[in-house]
Amino acid sequence: LLMFLIGLEIDLKKFRSAGKSLLISGLLQFPLTVGVGVGFYYFAGIPADVTKIGILYLSVCISLSSAAIIVKQLYAKHELDTLGGRTTMGILVFQSLWAMVLLSLQQNLLTGDLFSESIAILKVAALIVVSMLLSRYLLPGFFKSIAKVPEIVLISALGWCFMICGAAHYLNISLPVGALIAGVAISTFPYNLDVISKITNIRVFFSTLFFVSVGMQIPNPFYNADLLLIALVASLFLIASRFIVVFPVLFSLKNGLRVSLLPAINLTQMSELSLAIAILGVSVGHISADMLSIIIFIFVITS
Repeated sequence: LLMFLIGLEIDLKKFRSAGKSLLISGLLQFPLTVGVGVGFYYFAGIPADVTKIGILYLSVCISLSSAAIIVKQLYAKHELDTLGGRTTMGILVFQSLWAMVLLSLQQNLLTGDLFSESIAILKVAALIVVSMLLSRYLLPGFFKSIAKVPEIVLISALGWCFMICGAAHYLNISLPVGALIAGVAISTFPYNLDVISKITNIRVFFSTLFFVSVGMQIPNPFYNADLLLIALVASLFLIASRFIVVFPVLFSLKNGLRVSLLPAINLTQMSELSLAIAILGVSVGHISADMLSIIIFIFVITS
């Protein structure tokens, strides 16, 4: 449900008005940050997890920023409609799309089976196409017919989420991907604002459950101070990576000093998506519990 709520915030229609600057920065930010992170963590050495896949997971997780925190910050500072705010939100949308691709490939990441990975991508693409077609031709009329009853609108939106998640499960796609696709599909049709306003009423409740469950997995740092030290170093690198990657790209595209600097500052925290990726990585045996602890510490510190 948290992934569904994140998907609802992604309005793909805004890409039509996106300029070259947003497109290039959005496409480059994630892979460049992952590449810089892999290089840094590999040469720095991460004793908690000696496998290369662990370093890759850590680099991926620090490359994603928190939509919930950033939206709240920009709204409080009245910067959502500024050029810097729109650039920040655009990069966040691209990060969500990158995360969707990663989640679709995550279960086959260790096998290196290109055929299975290609099939997984095709399944995700098919689910996206079907969801978008339904959201364009079926859902608007359906929601229009029930728009006068707020309770039914809310239940129908959740039912749509569960239906797409059920289809994802049937296709052997991870449920977070299905939920994200369901949210993105609803965000594109004319009644998305009404649906978001209804879903927002349960956002705090489900977000609280998610973060409480994450908090229950945080180990006492006094029992293993080495993990906390690694998390501190990784957190500092996360902040530095935004200035190493985001600022130069935006500045080279002639956005000016302020507009290039503000998104780099706004993006200096870890995303909720990173926690979902890390938890799924532990469940499929890609990374250790210690690596998950480091990622959770980074999330808490940067938040």
